[in-house]
Amino acid sequence: MALRVTYVIDGDTWGGAEAVLRSVIPHLPEAAEVCVVATSQAVAEQVCDGAEARVLLVQGKRKTNPLGVLAWRRAIASTRPDIVHINLQSPLAALHAQLAAASLPKVRRVHHEHMPVQPKTLVHIALKRLLSLGAAEVAVSDRSAEDLSRGYGLPRSKIAIVPNGVRPADVVPKSGDGRQLVCVGRLTPQKGFDVAIRALAELPGYRLRIVGARTARDAESLEAVARQSGVEDRVTFLPWCESISEALAGADIVLMPSRFEAAPLVLLEALVRGFPVVASDVGNTREVLELIDGKLVVRPDDISGLARAVAYLGDPSRRKEIGEAGRSLIMTRYGEASTANGFINMYRRLLPA
Repeated sequence: MALRVTYVIDGDTWGGAEAVLRSVIPHLPEAAEVCVVATSQAVAEQVCDGAEARVLLVQGKRKTNPLGVLAWRRAIASTRPDIVHINLQSPLAALHAQLAAASLPKVRRVHHEHMPVQPKTLVHIALKRLLSLGAAEVAVSDRSAEDLSRGYGLPRSKIAIVPNGVRPADVVPKSGDGRQLVCVGRLTPQKGFDVAIRALAELPGYRLRIVGARTARDAESLEAVARQSGVEDRVTFLPWCESISEALAGADIVLMPSRFEAAPLVLLEALVRGFPVVASDVGNTREVLELIDGKLVVRPDDISGLARAVAYLGDPSRRKEIGEAGRSLIMTRYGEASTANGFINMYRRLLPA
């Protein structure tokens, strides 16, 4: 009998959490029957990426309407799944879908935890513990697993780890002068792009390109930081680019001064394309970068530390060596096939022999 896996996606926009699922589905056994239950047709199609899969839409999230649970239950039950893999951008995301899946008998559940946001109330803790009963909890890194366990009181031994992975990619051409910096991501305080702008004031001759989705308010805030720091003529803002290779092309060093993350895909995507990355010590960045060079990791909000790490990469031979080491690391340890195999093995363990 074929394995039937149903993937639940409650997000209406494309992001790293959805990209990880896209890397899993093509590697499932040929006999597997795949279904995607989502709230966005566009996101579901991107996740499937041409793979043979049935797509069902739940119209409207109905987050304030308890009947939303019934809508999700009908949709998920209609796929007759063996495994329900719920993509969670935070522990209590897709709440109606989590409740719906938990109510289905004989269905094995996988909670794929992308961002272990800490609980705000005891009710949140109790609810998460209830939802986790009988489910396989999966974190994307050791640090995320620790955060999930500590925040919600879940047994650490019950949280599996399946690291994110990315597809192989060609090396992207650099500028060659060593002074072209780039940040990629949403222009929100979480990403810490204001730290990168302020660090630029300590890096004469360097230029910074910021590529990302933005609101007018976020853009104006960062532009004000550039003016206040006296570097407005060395900072360029560009709109979001669907191709990460195009977003990075012509840069020499990728900056990730985030204030919090779990396992950012931009880190892996930049490394696999041969870029040295300087990142703040959040999520799994230290776990990855210390395998290349620990001097690439700085404290969050450490402006001078970020500048020093960039200056450390001023030697062309060092940049080249670090770029090659990072690419090799991703190709051998953080490829999409490794992520897919991690979940496939988990599905097999969850099902009766």
